[in-house]
Amino acid sequence: MTKRSMSGFTLLEVVIVIALVGFLAATLTPAISARLEAAKLEAAVGQAQRVLKVVEIARKKILSSSTAANGQVSHTYNTMATWQPISVLVPMLSNNYQLPQVNTFGLPLLVRFDATRSYVAVDLPFLEPNYAWHPTQVVGGNTRIIISTKPYKSSSSNWVSHQKRVMHNEIAR
Repeated sequence: MTKRSMSGFTLLEVVIVIALVGFLAATLTPAISARLEAAKLEAAVGQAQRVLKVVEIARKKILSSSTAANGQVSHTYNTMATWQPISVLVPMLSNNYQLPQVNTFGLPLLVRFDATRSYVAVDLPFLEPNYAWHPTQVVGGNTRIIISTKPYKSSSSNWVSHQKRVMHNEIAR
């Protein structure tokens, strides 16, 4: 064997390999970073959709019931008119749900509901003007994606209350 065949790589070969690896890293980093952000966004929306089911349970939970003279039963339900953290929702639930407090970006999950719909807010640390079909808001220079239940055919809270009474056969005998 010759001395040349036993030696390692030359300095020029090492420099070329390092330059190629650096070029590939610089070229691929933005694409990988963009895909990671998109995956985090998809995960945050999926997380909000799972939390939305629990918010809907809290919205439909009966606080109190009363029976009128004609035998008609009426119920009082929770309301949450402004955006609140998950910690405000937990006492409204009868089961001990393990709900995440923050989304995949590390920002707090916010919830609210009224007589007709439940909402979960996914706050993002950047501007995303449109995401799928979900409505968005700009809050503090960043985007808030609002995930909500589908509205009922009537936006009247009386209609919702009536439908709940009919579904539960809530007429005293």
